[in-house]
Amino acid sequence: MNLVIAGNGITGLTAARTVRKVLPRAKIQIVSNESDYPYARTALMYIFMGHLKERATECYERKFYKDNSLELIRDTALRADTKACTVYLESGRTLPYDALLIATGSTPSLYDWPGQDLEGVQGLYSLQDLQKLEENARSAHHAVIVGGGLIGVELAEMLHSRKIPVSMLVRENSYASHILPPEESELVNFEIRKHRIALHLGESLKEITGTTRASGVTTVSGREIKCNLVGLTAGVSPNTGFAKASSIDCARGVLVSDLFQTNAPGVFAAGDCAQFKEPGGPGRVEQLWYTGRIQGELAGLQICKMLSGQTPGAPYQPGVWFNSARFFTLDYQAYGTMPKDSKSVLMIDHANQKSIRIACHGATRAVCGFVLMGIRYRHEVCEKWIQEERSLDYVLANLHEANFDPEFSKKYEPLVRTQAEKAGFI
Repeated sequence: MNLVIAGNGITGLTAARTVRKVLPRAKIQIVSNESDYPYARTALMYIFMGHLKERATECYERKFYKDNSLELIRDTALRADTKACTVYLESGRTLPYDALLIATGSTPSLYDWPGQDLEGVQGLYSLQDLQKLEENARSAHHAVIVGGGLIGVELAEMLHSRKIPVSMLVRENSYASHILPPEESELVNFEIRKHRIALHLGESLKEITGTTRASGVTTVSGREIKCNLVGLTAGVSPNTGFAKASSIDCARGVLVSDLFQTNAPGVFAAGDCAQFKEPGGPGRVEQLWYTGRIQGELAGLQICKMLSGQTPGAPYQPGVWFNSARFFTLDYQAYGTMPKDSKSVLMIDHANQKSIRIACHGATRAVCGFVLMGIRYRHEVCEKWIQEERSLDYVLANLHEANFDPEFSKKYEPLVRTQAEKAGFI
């Protein structure tokens, strides 16, 4: 039994570990051209800022491959012949397979901006990007960051730590307003500006100017900003290049069932590159570290079932969605969702940049989501309340159970209940 995995990120390696535990004699080959050892992309900023050494960001010990009898092939997987069950590599080597897992992750989103190929223009996605940033930062006198995502804020903080002036172009009229409620979005706006980042809201990039190296940018509104470093951080897209070259069905991502199966027999996909088919057409893409890890494990189990001739296991269930981030010094946590029919209790302390939002379904008042800024709540408690469909009254009465802040921190639960009373929830 031979498993080939395209990609050695958290999804691919979790799948490899899972298969190895179940099928100790299976041959497992992992193809990657990025790095010898998998690392946490979210920690790139801490290497640049001097908080961590590169090796400290590696996900496993370096003997991981040997201990798990995994063969790492430093090459680029170009395509697969799904009828001949063969993967073709850039080096000319071919890999036969009984099962193939596509775990190619994401790729930075680019929009063919004029000048995006000039020197001094880059993204922040890989170790190679980090090395490029070290070179570009040495001579940078002003940087412009294009995009209002988390990576954009991280890049701003990185450059700010080197005392490089930074301007940010954000297409929305408030930071991440397509994800965050207005009040929370404004807290992030304030946090960014508090650190002397020039935040230009409602501004989109038109072109990057310069001859061989970037010398400035021009926005759609006509604003001109002089700079010699441009960070393109307008999000990421599923990396579907290998799948498309292999004639595997794709939409935004590689289309899979809830068993991670593609339209090609014996070919699976999981992680950032995968898009789940849902009734009516292509569905969700989940591009978070924890979903990549969970998908890798479950895809590995499905592969084991197939290779062993067993019936497929239980379909993938994403569970309660959550996310966390940090905008400079402002912590952000979100659990669950806020459907259109939901109503929210919001406590906000502008002076201390803290807020708590609790969303519940309008009809049943069952709690469905939490959004927290500057305050930390226990993940397992919030998730349990959402899963159990606890009422807003119950959650408000037991809110202290979720509090995770240090002992002498100000407790905001009484203020949350006061806001609930004012809003007519109690």
